[in-house]
Amino acid sequence: MAAEDPPLVHAADHHALPSAPALTRVERALVVTLVVVMLTFSVVTMTSSASFDPVASVFDLLLTCLFVGFLFIPSSTAAAFVLAVAVSFFLDLSAEALIPGTIAAALVVRTCRLWVIVAYAGALGIAIAVVGLLAPNEETTTRIAIYLLLMITAATVGLVLRLAGDRERRLEERLRQQARDEEQVRRAERLRIADELHDVVAHDLTAIAMQARLLERQSDPGELQETRQAISEAARRALVEMRSVIDQAAVPNAVPPSMAGGFAQTVAEVRDELAAAGRTVTLDVDPAVYELPRLLTATLAGMLRESVTNMLKHSVSDYATIDAHIVDGHVETTVRNRFDGRRPALRLPSGGYGTVRMSERVQLLGGEFAAGVEGGEWVARMRVPLP
Repeated sequence: MAAEDPPLVHAADHHALPSAPALTRVERALVVTLVVVMLTFSVVTMTSSASFDPVASVFDLLLTCLFVGFLFIPSSTAAAFVLAVAVSFFLDLSAEALIPGTIAAALVVRTCRLWVIVAYAGALGIAIAVVGLLAPNEETTTRIAIYLLLMITAATVGLVLRLAGDRERRLEERLRQQARDEEQVRRAERLRIADELHDVVAHDLTAIAMQARLLERQSDPGELQETRQAISEAARRALVEMRSVIDQAAVPNAVPPSMAGGFAQTVAEVRDELAAAGRTVTLDVDPAVYELPRLLTATLAGMLRESVTNMLKHSVSDYATIDAHIVDGHVETTVRNRFDGRRPALRLPSGGYGTVRMSERVQLLGGEFAAGVEGGEWVARMRVPLP
């Protein structure tokens, strides 16, 4: 059974309160709309009232405009509301300040850090208690109940919005991570297909090109027939292996062509190809190498194909040696041929991709790969630890 996706877990499972995500566009629009409506109401009230109090009117307008501060500097705005409530007692405007202050609790909970929320709630609670102490009567009790109800309701709305925003942020992050993972899978698949095509096709095409060149220099009917047969076999093998690479994309857990057949088959194939190209081949392979795990022998086979492909492309040597032995817990493979600077008349394109990718494969197995000219020979060496 496939593993289930992990559930969305709020940060509240690990902390007292999730971090406050930025206000969404909808939330910002609602705040601005609320401020505009409240300002409009205040202006209409001031102009239609028979008893105009300039201090109370200006104070009310300032408190209304203060809500906009939550869009930019929420913690400072919360502190400004606390200061305004404190000042309101000296101006005998506590009722005008506490109602906006309790409503602002929604934005404080939605946008501020936990310590700011606690400090704001404490300050507002003290202010409400002072109202009760200054005028202990039934009307004041009703006002206090209204203030507390407004504050609790506003804080609850702010908490719900905060949790919803946190959940949305986590969901968006999961979707972004999923998109990154999918892109990595696609990239890995493209690299795998490129590797397989290089391993199983480029080698055969190089052999075909080199053997086709031999046809131009051969006159013996028997040799011509053998070369034509080798070209036909290499072309057939390239087509089969290319089809295998293409079909593999639709078959889960399919064995890559470069891992099919084993190291022994690869050794036999490259030996025949080098011989067909006029090279004297010397093999010295420890029989135990053929029994190594498939992943390791596949890497050995890839290294052998890449080395022989480069040999056919870039040199006109008359011999080639292939050694593979197990030494001190490692499998060591060496491919060498003469390199005197002369190049084949038929120059085939080369981008160095195969050597780079082979080095990466060997490093993934904890081994070492090197290729270059040593003492008049081109030498490729690979040393990989046994599993």
